[in-house]
This record gives sequence, C-alpha cells and structure tokens, in this order.
Amino acid sequence: MKTMSAIAVVLFAIPLTANAATWERIKTETQLLEVVAGKQFSTKNGWWEIRSDGSMVGILKGDELRGAWKWDKGAWCRNYVFKGKEKKTNCQHVWSSGNQVRFKKDRGQGDEDIQTLVAK
Repeated sequence: MKTMSAIAVVLFAIPLTANAATWERIKTETQLLEVVAGKQFSTKNGWWEIRSDGSMVGILKGDELRGAWKWDKGAWCRNYVFKGKEKKTNCQHVWSSGNQVRFKKDRGQGDEDIQTLVAK
C-alpha cells in the first residue's frame, strides 16, 4: 500500500511541476534588452514598449504613454507621462519566463505586474 501511495504522489506532482513557470531574474541592462528588443508589451488596453535608446512609448486606453528609463544597480528605473500626469521614477526588479515579463516595484519590495511580450 505504501508503494501505491508513493506512486500516486509522484503522478499527481508531475503536472504541477511541468506547468510551473521558471522565472529568470534579469540582472543587467544587456539582459533586459535581449528580452524586449523588437517586441511590445500587449495588454487588453493597448501596447507599450521599452526602447534601447532609453525611451518608453505606447498607446494605452487610447492615450499616449511617453517616458524614459535607465538601468541602475540591478533594477529597471522608469518614469513616464500618461494622460497628462507625470509618474515619478520607480526602480523595479525584473524577471522573464518565455514571453512573460514580471516587474516588481520599489526594487523588488512593492507590487508586481506580469506583462506579455509580442512581436511588433
């Protein structure tokens, strides 16, 4: 009976492991650009992109998004203007998994958001 229980545990654990996302921490500007180059983040409200020249652009909810970013001590730091309001600089830790990118605000201590990358 112990053998059957062990087999059942293994069989039920396999799908969970196979479906678990593997997130890789992006630690350098070069890694970030390798992930996002030539792609856009697609949301139900529009799109936006991180450009290699340090700019951000997009259209969300029909309004233009414009901003700037830099890499600082292992974090992606960005500020932008959206709907006429300036969003102050926030440095975020970044991870990637396939076409998904996870951003965690306040140098990894704040809220997180997962975005989907698509080809332009």
